[in-house]
Amino acid sequence: VERLRPAYQAWSDTKGGGVDAWLALMADDVVVWSAADGAAGMRFSAPRHGKAAVAGYFATLNDEWEMLHHTAEQYFADGDWVAVFGRCAFRC
Repeated sequence: VERLRPAYQAWSDTKGGGVDAWLALMADDVVVWSAADGAAGMRFSAPRHGKAAVAGYFATLNDEWEMLHHTAEQYFADGDWVAVFGRCAFRC
């Protein structure tokens, strides 16, 4: 959890531009997916495999959407699993 707090803060402070903090935390074989699964208007949410592809996720997200705010409010950890609850808003 302590490694995630600075990444979430950088993400918030830069309005989504603090991508390097996230990539530094990820394994080379990371897999990222979203419930939106690449739906129309949410192309950025398509599944991504590997760190370079996840960098593409962030680039597409930042190209198509503007972060208005992001606040991580609660962190929960159980072994290797971490859940973060918060609030965010974007506009396209």
